[in-house]
Amino acid sequence: MDPSSPAPDQPTTAAPQNAPTDALPSSSPNVAPAAAAAAAAEATAAVTPADRPWLTFPPFPKPPQGVELVPFRDFKPLGIHIPQPVEDGAAPPVEVDGLGIATLTLRVHHDLTTMEKRKRKNARTKIAPDGSVVPKRWYEEWAEVEHLRKTSGGPIDPSLPRAERLYQAAADFKSGRLFSPNHSVNQELTQYWDKFRFFVGLISNIQPLSARKKNAAARAMAAQQTTADDGDEELDEMPNARLPMEATIAVAESADIPAGPDVLPASGPARTEEERQHRREYFREVRDTRMDRFLNDPEDVVKVFFSNYASDRGDINSEKFCANAPILVDFFLKFLQRNRVFPEIDRQLRKAIAVTELAQKELPHAILMNKLIPDDFGTGCREIFGAMNGYNIWADNSTSGDEAEEQRATKKQKTDDADAEANNAQTMAAETTETSETIAKDDDPAEDPELLAAKKAEEAAALKAAIGGDEPVEVEVIDADDAGAGSWGNAATTNWGDEEEFWGKSNTAEDWDAGPKVNAIHKFLGPTTLPLTHTTGVVERSTRRIKSKVAPPAPPTRPQPKKGKGKAPAEPAPLHDPDAVERELDAKLAKLTLSAWPVYAVNPNADVQKPRILPDSRGAAVLDDFEGAEVAPGPGTPHNPFKDDIVVYVDPDIADNMWVGMSIEGVFVQLARVDPSVPIEVSLERFNNPWGYNKKVADGAPGVPVAPTRIWYMEEVRAVLPSYHTEMTPLPTDQDVFGEGDDEP
Repeated sequence: MDPSSPAPDQPTTAAPQNAPTDALPSSSPNVAPAAAAAAAAEATAAVTPADRPWLTFPPFPKPPQGVELVPFRDFKPLGIHIPQPVEDGAAPPVEVDGLGIATLTLRVHHDLTTMEKRKRKNARTKIAPDGSVVPKRWYEEWAEVEHLRKTSGGPIDPSLPRAERLYQAAADFKSGRLFSPNHSVNQELTQYWDKFRFFVGLISNIQPLSARKKNAAARAMAAQQTTADDGDEELDEMPNARLPMEATIAVAESADIPAGPDVLPASGPARTEEERQHRREYFREVRDTRMDRFLNDPEDVVKVFFSNYASDRGDINSEKFCANAPILVDFFLKFLQRNRVFPEIDRQLRKAIAVTELAQKELPHAILMNKLIPDDFGTGCREIFGAMNGYNIWADNSTSGDEAEEQRATKKQKTDDADAEANNAQTMAAETTETSETIAKDDDPAEDPELLAAKKAEEAAALKAAIGGDEPVEVEVIDADDAGAGSWGNAATTNWGDEEEFWGKSNTAEDWDAGPKVNAIHKFLGPTTLPLTHTTGVVERSTRRIKSKVAPPAPPTRPQPKKGKGKAPAEPAPLHDPDAVERELDAKLAKLTLSAWPVYAVNPNADVQKPRILPDSRGAAVLDDFEGAEVAPGPGTPHNPFKDDIVVYVDPDIADNMWVGMSIEGVFVQLARVDPSVPIEVSLERFNNPWGYNKKVADGAPGVPVAPTRIWYMEEVRAVLPSYHTEMTPLPTDQDVFGEGDDEP
């Protein structure tokens, strides 16, 4: 209903549409005004109260009989009367208000509103055991007043451009913030805030802390100099200002000392004005691309920032970044949502906030998982079977021609090194002979006794003059034959390893407590035949997501049978029993089911690369993810690292810390049964190098695999990724922006 139109029940000269025809007032001037008023009143009375739910004042209704209305100017508020404490055994008094009227309990209970439910409670002050107050963390102080922070100047106009709204909201978010008393925490928050602003396109570069301090000092000095004159008298009025430090210039007068350059070299290559303008346009285009990505899909941008981007910058391994940066970004996103800066993407902002809340949990936990894996079982298997990580090489991008050229260069290098070593050996032998002869001439122990006596008297006189007094001074001259191993310039009279009194007793293993190291697998299996029954099978380097985890079964509680008399002793278990070893592994270890990563990025700098079968792998395996790809030969069904799940056995003590959904990037090795008919032989090279460093041949562990098992172990872990890990889409290059050039400026 239009507010300017009169209500239907208000008396007007116009008759309602549903009034009868004979009740309509006549517009003729011959009709009396009283008759028209009576007709209008009759038409108004015909409308029931149910047909007019609104009230119109005036006229105001009259109060009931015996009721007197108190004017507002005479009204005095009266609250509930607080009863006084009663004596024991007395009935509790009836609650009354200020006028003595008894109060009643409401029959209907009203629930709290949404805003009342969302009302935040201030964090209580924490008291340490010694009675001191525990200082609040920065995010606890922010949370107490965060719901009161608004954008400056009221709500931001949604009709403004998106970029302008984002700039204004970012400035309002930072202004007036409470800073922590800890200066280092403030610096870290500033760094994290600058990194996020750079990533979303608010700034074009991140200013280092040292440059920021230098610029602040320069601005402070300039501010002082603007209010000072050039005279020397006013220098005393600026105690904080200091004159430039004096420089000492060294002039080279000798031809052997080169003179320094007149002008210091530039920090970078000199660029023309056209090149600088070209760079500015490119950086502006990249900044706009970053901002458009954030405003179009903030959820994806936040995922990339706390996964691939943080990993590329090394921040994902920083405990401080993982603990504080997600909270800081969470505050900013909630600030945008609460002030409705972008109402058109409110749903996407809610999803981005959910990502920051997930990052607050998973990023610190990823650091914990990195410390726990590889576990004791994986480490023990590596000690038994050696390293299978493929010489610590992630990708092999060399072609056959490059390999041949590298082999030729290596062969030539070895030949040149051999010739150089032979020449050096001859030269060193000649120099050693000449030096030995010189030393023998200079340090001849058969010195003249008269010269020794004169030297002794000269040293005694010099020492007496330095000390003073009349006391006699004696100087002992040590003969060369009596010099020990510690005399400078004299040959040692004893060789290393000779037993002498000053060396003490001979070194033994008991003295140094240097006993043999026990393999970590003994923690689960004790003395086991695992090295004799199993060897390594398929070896892959990949990124896999934790799909599920299973704890080891509880040990059975069976009563011990009583020993019978006259029974023969039990037969020992057979030496080669792979089934018994696998049953024991199933009973003692936890199991992680790892699934293959669904999508692999094409970018070579991505964190998640395609799975790769390493050279030490000895089993049937698919080598690529297209149909009809090559299959490596080996026993058993071909393993497909792009689709198949694997079951990794781990220490049950760390199973609870392996969160489902998070991913592990590393080297996974499959156990396979060995052929009992083929003896296990260990070469001298492998015996001297059990860990397999710098191996010449990639042949896997000792033993011939004949049957692959479902048991895998983690040999190496390179990274632990959160469940929301997302690879970053490459930014536009210089060629994409301008259509020319190959590299970014």
